[in-house]
Amino acid sequence: MFDPTHNAADTPDPYYLVNGNWSGSWEGLSSDMTVLNWNHGPKARQSAAFFSGRGHRQILAGYYDTPPARFNDRQWLSELEGVPGIDGVMYTQWGSGYDRLAAWAEHVWGGAAWGTPSPASTATPASSATPGSAPTRTPTTPPMSPSWAPLCLPWAGRGR
Repeated sequence: MFDPTHNAADTPDPYYLVNGNWSGSWEGLSSDMTVLNWNHGPKARQSAAFFSGRGHRQILAGYYDTPPARFNDRQWLSELEGVPGIDGVMYTQWGSGYDRLAAWAEHVWGGAAWGTPSPASTATPASSATPGSAPTRTPTTPPMSPSWAPLCLPWAGRGR
């Protein structure tokens, strides 16, 4: 509802059940807020660049009440390559069910290695950690529900 290239466009027609339109609504967002961006249409790059330019991190939230043959996240990620602050994609379900989640994950990551934090018992104690160092990660097979695991993007490991 904050995207000037989508639902918050300055149009003469009001958005559904809104007295007016959402134009300017993005001004109320502080730059430390992450935007779940669902604009994967012709203005996807313009939308992502707009939020990136305001300092927002973004997670792309597609629409998955569609057959797997119509998933387009890899194309979407490719179109947005080079836009700073795109942290990943999210499975977004408007219907009732997650029976396509595995097919979607395969579509997005397609065999990419997963990274998960090391168990606390084997982690380096904070007192001996190097300031600013990243936590140790061990490649593993993801659990059935990877919602707790760090995101693995197709371009991970390419110096981005």
